[in-house]
Amino acid sequence: MMLKKIAFVMATGLLLGYAGCDQSGTQEQGEAAEAQEGMASEKTTAEDVQKEVGEAAESAAAYSREKLDELRDKTNDKLAKLDTKIESLKERGSELSEDARQEWQAKMDTLAERREEMRDRLDNLKDASGEAWEDIKRGVDSAWEDLQQAYDDAAATMDEAGEG
Repeated sequence: MMLKKIAFVMATGLLLGYAGCDQSGTQEQGEAAEAQEGMASEKTTAEDVQKEVGEAAESAAAYSREKLDELRDKTNDKLAKLDTKIESLKERGSELSEDARQEWQAKMDTLAERREEMRDRLDNLKDASGEAWEDIKRGVDSAWEDLQQAYDDAAATMDEAGEG
């Protein structure tokens, strides 16, 4: 008897759910028809399309410019912090023995080259177009990784020489 009640309740629920879906479908169809009628009375012109495309292009360019500015500011901040670390390495370099200093100086020269490359990338951001945003970001990220690796190499040489 209990199973018959459960089956009855489930069947009733399914029927009501189906009936509700059928009514909302009819309502949605009516709304879609009304929307089509409204759209038919408003024709899109080539000028409308040109205007919207122009506005979209301006928005995209503004967005890209903002992203480039954020990248430049963020990278300049990171660079300033790294410059402080580089100065500390330079000061500690005077404490190295002559042999250790030669290897360390080679690493510092590489670090200086990478630092200059990074500065060039940042300078290029000033003249960059928003269209090239992804390429520019990849280039700056790559230059940053090279610079960071050069710093890590120089610092490791300093640490190894200090231990020896």
